[in-house]
Amino acid sequence: MSESKSSKSSGSKSSESQSPESSEEDRRSQQREVINAVVGIDATNRTDRVGVTRNLSAKGALFHSASRFTPGETLTLLLRRPGKDGEHRVRARVVRTELNDPDSDSIFCHLTAVEFDTPLS
Repeated sequence: MSESKSSKSSGSKSSESQSPESSEEDRRSQQREVINAVVGIDATNRTDRVGVTRNLSAKGALFHSASRFTPGETLTLLLRRPGKDGEHRVRARVVRTELNDPDSDSIFCHLTAVEFDTPLS
């Protein structure tokens, strides 16, 4: 996307290019929190996988993992959220996967985005 179609300031257009990540930010209905926490992952044919969250919202999460998942796959995640008591088990559907940037600080090579079946409270 080369230019924002609308601007939040008095109708002026920006001549700067929007990055895909910032455009994605504008479409989100829930605030994402940057949270680096261990997440337990169970898939239909694979259990006891582990990952590290990159960010989390009420409707979904982005996490790093050594395991490769496929879009549409159903996962059960075990999350521990800062400031919340205990662990939260949530079903989620994989919406996007990609290889992690080799220059990333993560030791895991796969990045997975999921949408929760039921939003977190």
